[in-house]
Amino acid sequence: MLGRLARDEDPVGEFGAEVGVPRLLSLYKRYGVRTTWFTPGHSIDTFPEQCKKVLDDGHEFGHHGYYHENPTMISGDTERRLVDLAFATFKTVLGSGRSGTGRRTGTTATPRWTSSRARD
Repeated sequence: MLGRLARDEDPVGEFGAEVGVPRLLSLYKRYGVRTTWFTPGHSIDTFPEQCKKVLDDGHEFGHHGYYHENPTMISGDTERRLVDLAFATFKTVLGSGRSGTGRRTGTTATPRWTSSRARD
């Protein structure tokens, strides 16, 4: 989600994290909407405060790879390493399992419809 909020002239996603996240959180709060943010681990490592704010506001995160890699283009071993790396980020940055708000972190969604397992 954070990367999707980036503008073309801001490829690292700073606009999305610094401007988009607060705007979305304000909108969600106004209408009482709770959301799941499927976010790559790299975005969580890069923008930890913004991601913590998402949790603090009662939303949850879903696992979405580490770099938003295409699992059909990497080996099964690399995919496993990146999945583990992203879960480690969830644990160290956001806390493992459940946040203080009772919202879950770490639900899984592959960045693509297929995984490397389908071709291995």
